[in-house]
Amino acid sequence: MIAPKSLDRRLLVVGDSVMLGAQEALVARLTATAWEVTPVLAESLHTYDAPEVVDANRAAIGDVVVVSLGTNDGMTPARFADWIDGLMERLRGVRRVYWVNLRPFADWVPAANAEIAAARERWRNLRVIDWEARAGADPSLVYADGIHLTDTGRGAMAELVGATVDEFGGVTSTTASTAVVAPTTSHSVASTTTTTARVAPPREDDGTPAVVLVALGAAAVVGAGLVALGWARRPRGRHSPRRGRQRPRARPGLGEHPRR
Repeated sequence: MIAPKSLDRRLLVVGDSVMLGAQEALVARLTATAWEVTPVLAESLHTYDAPEVVDANRAAIGDVVVVSLGTNDGMTPARFADWIDGLMERLRGVRRVYWVNLRPFADWVPAANAEIAAARERWRNLRVIDWEARAGADPSLVYADGIHLTDTGRGAMAELVGATVDEFGGVTSTTASTAVVAPTTSHSVASTTTTTARVAPPREDDGTPAVVLVALGAAAVVGAGLVALGWARRPRGRHSPRRGRQRPRARPGLGEHPRR
């Protein structure tokens, strides 16, 4: 889904120690795609504490909020449902709320995740980020407690949340468009360089610029014209000298002395 062009990219993240472990990776992932992230994450944070967190951070709320809660209070599903509604009431005006569900580390987790999923029917702006499906069968993402994230798990959590939020923000479409335009720009630069090379002054094999050769040719034409003009002005017929034409004296060349 592509978000409206007027998307407010301020993004509040509220969560307990699970998301706290991924905080650095998550902030880096989201800021890389232009989200203005405010993480409010704490150990032992309960869902029923979250409404006060939201009220205290109204200035950091845009069109998207991410919630990662339930680890500390999901063991009582009926009450957990009420606490979910209490938080969602505070987020009623937010365009999209993403709730990260729980990895099945205890027997009560499936019931808690079912309450998160059921809340979508009551709150049209709520969606679920399925950490259960992503991490349920992969023990490398969590420590021995089955809850808290390893280095690999932090990266996986950050990418799952980042990719989901980016889809709403239309980041995928924008990135694809940029990738298509970039090669075209490169071709334009190459084409300009080629054109410039073609209009550079050509040179002969001896390195003499063509402009010099043209000048020399013009001088030769002018010189030939002057010679022809002088030849035409020589006296002819009865006005010619009685003696035959005399050969003009050769001018001394380089290295020769004139004859006296």
